[in-house]
Amino acid sequence: MSKASYQIPLGCLYIVPTILAIGLFFVPESPRWLLHKGRDDQARAALNKLRGTSVESQYIELEWAEMVRGVEEEKKLEKSIGFLDMFRGPDLRRTLLCYGMIGCQTASGIWFLIGYQTYFLSLAGITKSFEFSVMNTVIGFIGVNVGMVCIRHVFGRRSILMIGATACGLCQLASAVAYTVNTGSTTTGKVLVAFTAIFYFFYNGCVGAASYPVATELVSSRLRAWTVGTATSLGYILAWLVGFCSPYFINPEDLNWVSLHYPFNIATINSVSYVMTE
Repeated sequence: MSKASYQIPLGCLYIVPTILAIGLFFVPESPRWLLHKGRDDQARAALNKLRGTSVESQYIELEWAEMVRGVEEEKKLEKSIGFLDMFRGPDLRRTLLCYGMIGCQTASGIWFLIGYQTYFLSLAGITKSFEFSVMNTVIGFIGVNVGMVCIRHVFGRRSILMIGATACGLCQLASAVAYTVNTGSTTTGKVLVAFTAIFYFFYNGCVGAASYPVATELVSSRLRAWTVGTATSLGYILAWLVGFCSPYFINPEDLNWVSLHYPFNIATINSVSYVMTE
């Protein structure tokens, strides 16, 4: 209960960005970007470096030929690169699909759980809600690695996205049913913990692992920076909406949904809800 209670978490947040910042100096430029700039030799060298020695040469040749042809076709159609180009002609459909792919992350419910799972597990009578939150993060880390392997060797992107969306929805439904049928019991708390963990595994392994690759592949190469950049911004706006609005659903001064169902310790729930909104 000292300043270290916030200094240590903040310090931990800088570990991964620091590693990424250093690693950026060793990442080659995008081959497509180099092709657009007319630097063909550098583009080919960058592609070879990105693919490494594990990919057979004929597959690199096929990818290179497809990349060169695609860039040439886009240059023929290209008049200018601007914000409004995303919403013109066939690029409009690509933009909407990209936005939909990023939006499906928030639609899965992940930001609600990231922000408030510890709180709601506490309301369900779980005494180790923070420990279970840490456990779910670890399970999500395992899930994303399993998902990347499955995308490469087992399922296609469409299949794994459908599997992930279905699993996430069923996990949310199971938690809601258990909570409605037997509010506040130990069994309900165990159900919430179990299905939240399963949710994390399938979100990270399916929706989280596949949505960004699909979003970046859907768009035009010349508009990728505009489209993916604005789609990412939209995703964080939706995440902010979830984080900002959720307390008002349970605040006793507003919608007060929690007290409609929880028959126990309402005074504590109301006080914590009020603090969250403030």
